[in-house]
Formats: sequence, C-alpha cells, structure tokens
Amino acid sequence: MTGACLRGCEVMNILKLFLSSTIALLILVSSGHAFSAGVSAPAGKWWRNQSVIQSLNLSREDVDKLDAAFRGSRKKMIELKSRVEIEQFELETLIENRKLNESDLLSQYQKLEKARTTLGTERFSFLIKVRKIVGYEKFQQLMMLKKKRKHISRKPAKDRQFGSKRQKTY
Repeated sequence: MTGACLRGCEVMNILKLFLSSTIALLILVSSGHAFSAGVSAPAGKWWRNQSVIQSLNLSREDVDKLDAAFRGSRKKMIELKSRVEIEQFELETLIENRKLNESDLLSQYQKLEKARTTLGTERFSFLIKVRKIVGYEKFQQLMMLKKKRKHISRKPAKDRQFGSKRQKTY
C-alpha cells in the first residue's frame, strides 16, 4: 500500500470512530426526551405496595383498573422498546459499514427517533391513564410520594427514616 492510501484509511477510521461516538452520544442524550418535563409515575407496580395503597387510600377497584391499564400498556411498551432496539441496531450497522452513506444514516436515525418518540408517547399515555384512574388529589399525593422516596433513596441506608429495604411489588 502507498503512504497516501494508508493515510486515507487512517482518516476513514478516525471519521468512523468520530461518527460512531457522535451517534452514541446523540442516542444517550435523546433517550430520555419523552419525560424531559420530569413528570412520570413511579417505576414498577407501585399500586401493589401496601404502604402506597394505604397512603393514597386506593380502593380494590382502583388497583384492578391500574392492573388492567398496566397490562395493556406494558405489552405495547415491550413491542415498542423492541422496535427501538432494532432501529438502533440498524443504525449501528450502517455506521460500521466501510462505505459511509450519509443519507442512509440520517434516514435510519430518523427512524430510531420516531420509534423512541412512539415509546415515550405510550409511557406518557400510561401516566395519563393513571391520572384518570386515581384522580387529581391521589395523583398529587403519588407525585409527592415519588419525590419523597427519590430523596430518601439518595441517603445512605443508616440515615433513612423508612423504606430502608425495598419491597417487591409484584
């Protein structure tokens, strides 16, 4: 190989590394955009936790409705998350090709973002369902509980006032 070819190959490798890193950074930065407003329900089946049931005074009917909403939404979210992973894989495959096709990369990135947006919309739709089921007052209490538990979970275990051991909620 000639010196010019070696330098050209080095430049291509550096360019591929730069683009791979840039895309990875964009993926990380944009992955949480659906909840950038900071509004989300606690993770998991929090409505099955006895302390939450008591704090919010949830009825059996509330719990049953939340279960039903979760089942329907969870199945959709699993499918949508799979779509996001497939689109991400396709993007990674394109960026690793020897020949760089910018238009294909941009098109695939747009597909990935669309899949992420769809997943985020489903998550937010579940939050809206929760709000409809529990009502305004209980929803506000839920957000306060979430905020309080998030604050407590950041403290070392010896400083926690309650909830030092996480309860399984399923």
